[in-house]
Amino acid sequence: MSPRAIVLLAHGSPDPRHRADVEVLAEAVASRAGAPVSAAYLDHHGPTPADAARRVGAAWVVPLLLSAGFHRRVDVPAALAQMRAVAGGPFELVAPAFPSARLLDTAAELILSAGVRPDPSRRVVVVVSDSRSSDLVAQLRCAGRTRTDGWAGWEPITLGDDTSWNTLSTETTTPREQGGVVVPLFVARGTLLDRAVARARALGFAVTTGSLATTATYADLVLEAVAKAQSAAKASGATAY
Repeated sequence: MSPRAIVLLAHGSPDPRHRADVEVLAEAVASRAGAPVSAAYLDHHGPTPADAARRVGAAWVVPLLLSAGFHRRVDVPAALAQMRAVAGGPFELVAPAFPSARLLDTAAELILSAGVRPDPSRRVVVVVSDSRSSDLVAQLRCAGRTRTDGWAGWEPITLGDDTSWNTLSTETTTPREQGGVVVPLFVARGTLLDRAVARARALGFAVTTGSLATTATYADLVLEAVAKAQSAAKASGATAY
């Protein structure tokens, strides 16, 4: 029996770079999974969840959303309902939350890709979106307490947290990297990642510009989440092909 397909459920964006990054992720997951992998989008453009459902017939559905905001609470269940309505299924939701420690692994990969070397006198500032991100920030902060990777420490903030950004502005001096490195954690490129990059550069910080979707670690996270869902399905007696 052929392995069940995987559908990556992304937000969507009018910025074409967003879709390009998600497609890179889909190709990376497919190369590892040995199963068909495709992308669907909640907003702005297709293919829609219904389009993906008609194409694959059944799938593990992995939301590419980091925070527990409106899209995860409302749009994802609605997308699943659409998929189940237009195709035979099953369409099973894969837990949308990835372990915070592993998300910091993606940040470390982005730093390495940017050619920034660890420095024990500096820290890593991880930037996440503002939408329902308080829990994510707390989880990342907890994971960062036990991590160094050659840096002085890891500190998460949200894009709109002016207090934290103002604190950063008092820490940066010359040379440019003195205050550390800023890593925007966004699934794909777009306006929000650009805003984080611009804000960090305005303060004189080194900053990464890549997205999670282009990292090997994030592709591995998707596969780990699918494998966990498959194991749970087997344990419950469901067919997990």
